[in-house]
Amino acid sequence: MRRIILAVGAAALLAALVATIRRALSREGALARPLTASDSVLIERPQEEVFAYVSDLENLPEWGALSGEMRKETQGPPEVGARYTADLTFLGRRLVIAYEVSAYEPPRLFAFGSLGGPLHDKYTYTFEEAEGGTRFSMAIEMQPDGFFRVTGPLLEEMTQRYYFRKELKTLKGLLESRG
Repeated sequence: MRRIILAVGAAALLAALVATIRRALSREGALARPLTASDSVLIERPQEEVFAYVSDLENLPEWGALSGEMRKETQGPPEVGARYTADLTFLGRRLVIAYEVSAYEPPRLFAFGSLGGPLHDKYTYTFEEAEGGTRFSMAIEMQPDGFFRVTGPLLEEMTQRYYFRKELKTLKGLLESRG
């Protein structure tokens, strides 16, 4: 009897997994919509300082959860149209992704997005003056392709629960320690 219950449970789990993958691969499926995540933290540093540090994407490897590097490909300050190249490792895969700054409004708003690759993503960072420092908020909208499309729900959950929390904690500690 126990084997029958286990077999039925395994079959149900497999059927649910197959149905999820089918939906993920279909245009009408849940993954046809962009994946989103957001979070925020109070950083006990002035708004201008937090904005200047975060909007220099070459600093991202110091506080970002993904390992790798970010290189600026254009000359001058980080402004709309500035381009960067990320060379990073994500879920055990090496990715080289080009990014372009899409919004630069010191000291309130900074946004950038990928120009291709398996994760078509757009990051939006907002900076608000707050009692005791700066309220830094980050949001991402992703439209994954290929392998990342199938893993979309997991990717969304990991981004929200792990990557963003880790990044915000690291960024807060890094900037506040400079005091």
